[in-house]
Amino acid sequence: MQLEGKTAVITGTTSGLGLSFSENLIEKGATVFGLARRKEKLSAVSEQLGERFHGIECDITNEEAVIQAFEKISGFSNHLDILINNAGLGRFGRVED
Repeated sequence: MQLEGKTAVITGTTSGLGLSFSENLIEKGATVFGLARRKEKLSAVSEQLGERFHGIECDITNEEAVIQAFEKISGFSNHLDILINNAGLGRFGRVED
């Protein structure tokens, strides 16, 4: 499958499945906007994956940060073809609490 000209947004893109999704989509020709919390990790992924990867610092638990991230994305692309909500969220504590 060729994805040339397609635009993807992936959350949690700096490791694990998110990084793998990014690599594979770029390999198939897509442009990937990767959302993650840590700017330094996004920079490393950007160096690894090249010009088709655009890292955007974003904490998906913050609604305003998500809105700002998609505003940045819309400045680069007028369409979105693929959305992969991959970021994990952990809440720790006792079930009773």
